[in-house]
Amino acid sequence: MAHSIPGLTEHLPVDTKHAVARWERWIQRESASTFIAIDDDQIVGFAALHAIREVPDGKTIGELNAMYVLPKYQQLGWGRTLWQSCLVEAEQREWPDVVLWVLESNEPAKGFYSSLGFVPDGGQRVFSESTSTVTYEQRFRFREKGVGRAL
Repeated sequence: MAHSIPGLTEHLPVDTKHAVARWERWIQRESASTFIAIDDDQIVGFAALHAIREVPDGKTIGELNAMYVLPKYQQLGWGRTLWQSCLVEAEQREWPDVVLWVLESNEPAKGFYSSLGFVPDGGQRVFSESTSTVTYEQRFRFREKGVGRAL
C-alpha cells in the first residue's frame, strides 16, 4: 500500500501509482540501495545509489541517481548524512568511484556535491531538448582513496 509522504509527493509524476510501483521495483533491486532520512517520524530526505558498468573498461562503479532533502531541512547536515550512508555502501561493495549527474545550471547542487568531494569529470549529456533550448547535465565523480581504491 502506498502512503503519501508530506512534502515529497508533489514531485512525483501525475500518475502516482506508476511512480510508486517504479520505486518499489527500485528498492527491491539487489544492485541498488535507498537511504531515508527521518526526523520525528517524518521522512525529510532520501538518497538512491546503484551499480553501473562503466564503459569502456567495464568496471562496476556506483551512481548516486537521486538525492533530495526537503527545503526546510537543507543545510542542516541531512544531505551529508545521506551521502555518508551511500559512501559506506559503496565501500562495502568495493566500488572505486561513485558518479552522479547534475543539471549544468544547478549551481547550488554543484556546490554541495563539490563540498562532498565530487569533481566534474568531463562527462556531459542532454537532459532535455526543445526547438529553442537544450538543457545539459554534467557528470561529477567521487573517488575514494585508500587500499585497493582509485586515487
